[in-house]
Amino acid sequence: MAAHCVKWIRASSILPLIIIAQFIGSARGTLLATSSKLAEGISTTFLPNERESVDDCHLRYYKYGKGPEPLPAFGRPAYLREFAHMAAVGWTRADGTIGWNCGGSLIWENYVLTAAHCTADDE
Repeated sequence: MAAHCVKWIRASSILPLIIIAQFIGSARGTLLATSSKLAEGISTTFLPNERESVDDCHLRYYKYGKGPEPLPAFGRPAYLREFAHMAAVGWTRADGTIGWNCGGSLIWENYVLTAAHCTADDE
């Protein structure tokens, strides 16, 4: 019977099993409570900054100035097509060069998801 179950699990989608497992777990009261404390080893560096005022967006964006040119992975240059799901977003400058100032994620064949500030060139 165990071999039959393994064959059935491999042949079917795993999603229904996950949903059933979650339902059974919640029915037994095994949901874990959340805590307002940070787990040990988690730094507040990665948490959102608190706002100084309602109109502080420009202050938070330019507060620390622009850093060095960003590199995609661990500060190393990437090989061509190493990160195929990533897209570079840039603008053509007046001198004809391209300023690569933003990035995005390829979410469909012709669609890139990027940050809102990447949709306009400030220069």
